Amino acid sequence: SDAHLYAIRWFGLEALGNFVKHKGLQTGLDDEATRYYKEALGYAGQDAYLQSLVSYELAWYYSRSGRNGLALPYLKKDLEYQERMQKTFAIILRYDGLANAYNDMGEEALRDHWGKKALALASNYFVLGPPSSPSEPDEWLQYEKLLTHRMDDIARLGNAEEIVKLWRIIEPIVQKFLKWQHPDSLDVAQYLAMAGDSEGAAKLYEQAKSQWEKEYNSLLPIHKAKVDIVCIGATINLEARRFSQAATQYDECFTLWSSFKRDAGPSLRRLAGLAYEGAGDLERAAMAFETSIAGMERVRSSYSVAERVSFFRSGAARQSYWGLIRTMAKRAVTSAKEEDFLAALSATERIRSRQLGELVDPQAEAAMSRESLRALRSRLTPDTLVLDYILMDETIVLLAFDKDRHAVTVIPYNGKDFSRQLRTLAEALANVRKPAGAIQTQLAAVSKVLLAPAAPLARRWDLGTH
Repeated sequence: SDAHLYAIRWFGLEALGNFVKHKGLQTGLDDEATRYYKEALGYAGQDAYLQSLVSYELAWYYSRSGRNGLALPYLKKDLEYQERMQKTFAIILRYDGLANAYNDMGEEALRDHWGKKALALASNYFVLGPPSSPSEPDEWLQYEKLLTHRMDDIARLGNAEEIVKLWRIIEPIVQKFLKWQHPDSLDVAQYLAMAGDSEGAAKLYEQAKSQWEKEYNSLLPIHKAKVDIVCIGATINLEARRFSQAATQYDECFTLWSSFKRDAGPSLRRLAGLAYEGAGDLERAAMAFETSIAGMERVRSSYSVAERVSFFRSGAARQSYWGLIRTMAKRAVTSAKEEDFLAALSATERIRSRQLGELVDPQAEAAMSRESLRALRSRLTPDTLVLDYILMDETIVLLAFDKDRHAVTVIPYNGKDFSRQLRTLAEALANVRKPAGAIQTQLAAVSKVLLAPAAPLARRWDLGTH
């Protein structure tokens, strides 16, 4: 029957989603998933409920393979049906799915919009008893995941107090409905560390390790939980700026991941890059950032070119590119070799004007070749010095060159304070009643941050300091 044939395709699509979650994306799976989806739609006929189910399953497949951009249209399609049918639990899951998709996209306002809608609806739907409503444990497990997703967003904002509030909601759910409690304790310890609460993170991490020893007992030593303990321990050390310890733990973390024949993913590679960089191992840092960027680009490519405009607003995406630029720049400072300078310059071109470039030519390569640099230098006049800035959260990288010389400077600064200075200056420039003297003072403050590092280069090359 059509119903039986539909069910086979739906289960096949679900199996593919579970496969990519545990084994990663492999060649040919997308074609198979698309075929299951189209055939299931054919067998569903005009049944809107069956159409909705298979759309959500395909979205789930794309999401589990780390490509939420491809999941987005199917999530929207499915949400329309669920809202029409007023299926509260399903709507909560779809809101959460949209929040995660927009998070990967870099659309933080839309992420927060859908995340808040999910939390608001869930807070009325879930009542922890006795009696508890709903009674289905799986629904409570999904609620716990939703809360954890929002905790991840909050950690990036540095709001440890809000994380503790969410943990007070999650902990009794875990105690009542889940057999193993340590995974959630580990996650929250990591989020507290990311939010700056090192003491709270360390306390909860030790609690999670004790729970793991009790809950897993004599099970296989290389279990996923051991991976999480090592990897999250590394992240806690990284956030506490214990870089050498974190680097050693990330090495162990990746060894454990390889035992599952799985890659650790772009986020862990980015964090490892920061640890290696902090420990002074620039070569390994660059490799880790490159691996992270490759994963990030897979996520980015799942969105249409027009949808990618906000991708680099994502802190995680920026940090991988910035990390690569910093490590290349630091290497160029040490070696003073032209090839290292070119590598640092090329790294900056991989993010600058990327969106505009792809809108003009989606196939264009974002790189600076030795030939293009020579062509640019040949057009410079003898009294011209090119200053190439990358402003990060805590560092300015300045690459400078003229017709035949180059220099690299890496300068620490406070990015948040400087952003506030720029906003204040922009408001002053837009105000015709603002006294010119006050604006000049503000311009001087901004110039000091940007041009002071260039002054020694200009003096060294007898180009003046004006």
